Amino acid sequence: MGEQTEATGTTDTQMQTNPITKTQLLDILKEAQAQFRAFADGLTGDERAAIGEATRWSAKDNLAHMAYWIDHLNEVFAALRNGSELPAENENFQPINERVFAEWRERPWDEVVARGQQAYAQLAANVEACSEEELTNAARTPQILDGPLFRRVIGAAVSHPYEHYGQFYLEHGKPELALAMEERNLSTTRDIFGPSSEVFGDMLYNAGCFYAKNGQANAAIDAMRQAFPLHPWLIEWSKQDSDLDSLRDLPAFQALYQ
Repeated sequence: MGEQTEATGTTDTQMQTNPITKTQLLDILKEAQAQFRAFADGLTGDERAAIGEATRWSAKDNLAHMAYWIDHLNEVFAALRNGSELPAENENFQPINERVFAEWRERPWDEVVARGQQAYAQLAANVEACSEEELTNAARTPQILDGPLFRRVIGAAVSHPYEHYGQFYLEHGKPELALAMEERNLSTTRDIFGPSSEVFGDMLYNAGCFYAKNGQANAAIDAMRQAFPLHPWLIEWSKQDSDLDSLRDLPAFQALYQ
């Protein structure tokens, strides 16, 4: 059992398992869905019409990819609700992403955007149907191995899409928009969970990966330096994460492991 805190009378364990309210999570989802629509609406006609390649996704490919993983999370909610087996997962997501890319590459733009909107709406309904404890207490969902359910919601519907918006903007010569996306994601997470939270550590790590992949080594290393103490599990993961390969020979990066 966690130690009692003087100010609140709650335990450390309780504080860790209830870092967000259901109302806050629904507000975050509402904003994320609005961002999905804003990204789609802010594209040019050519950007919407573009047909992507496996090595360079179009805007439509990115939106279809986001929608797929939000729908996958909706399947997780359905399985938890029905007491059935969770949808299959594998650490190697590449074959799944390639399949989704191939299936949706030629679909109409409006169909892809509608699918994303529907996925967000269904996710909000799934969150609404849960109790706050079901969302925040990992013990209520032991089938999920990576922590409380709310973290999956934020990962699939907020952090993951923001990473793709940023990457798209970089690839299309809009670095200022890419950076704004990354900073907005970090700021939102810090405001909600606090600068010393594990969730904020995850977001810092994701930002570090973003910087590392785009030639900003100093910013990437600084993000990792802040992320590791907040979520120590990331230290071992980072040793095999290909997103960080550009940093491996740098003394400043190597010093993080000493």
